[in-house]
This record gives sequence, structure tokens and C-alpha cells, in this order.
Amino acid sequence: MADFIFWNQIRFTLISRGSLEELIDDLNVCSDEKYLSAGEVEKHKSIGWHLLKLINGYLRYLRDRKFGTSLELHEMPPSYGANDDEESLVWLEELLGQYPDLLPSHNTGPARY
Repeated sequence: MADFIFWNQIRFTLISRGSLEELIDDLNVCSDEKYLSAGEVEKHKSIGWHLLKLINGYLRYLRDRKFGTSLELHEMPPSYGANDDEESLVWLEELLGQYPDLLPSHNTGPARY
């Protein structure tokens, strides 16, 4: 139940952030249509940007509370059965011994067709 409430809180905050961004954008229309003076529009935009920073900080707090301070992704290399580099080299040499046509040619001249 607590997990549902947590995700609901994040969802509500994201929707609120989107509504605030729309409101800030609507202030541009107010300015274009001369519904408000330029000073009033700038004052309201300034308040909106400040609220946006607060909302983003709150979302960061929620994320860190749930997932910890680091959300960095670390890709683990796939394990192909080899435990270290030497085993990998032995495996590669065996494979190339079975399929010599996979080896690069040592001809440095231009390709002739």
C-alpha cells in the first residue's frame, strides 16, 4: 500500500509540474495579447520558475528516498564462461584455429577483383 501511495505522489507531482509549465507558457500569450503588462508577466514567470525549481527538487528528493542517492547505470559485461583474460585469449585462439578464414590477410596491397 505504501508503495502505491509513493508512486501516486510522484505521479501527482509530475502532473502538477506539467500544469505549471503550461501556465508559464500561457503567460507568453498574456504578454502577446496585452492582457497583462510586461512587468506583471515577468513577475509571474519569475514566481513560476521558482516553483518549478521547488517541484524538481521535491521530485529529486522522492527519487533519492526510494532509490538511493545514485541512479547511475552500470553495464556489466556478459560472461561467456571465461573467468579471466587468459581464458578468453585461449578460447579465441582455438576458434581462429578452427576457422582460419576469419584471420585477417596480411596482403597490404590494393584489393583486386
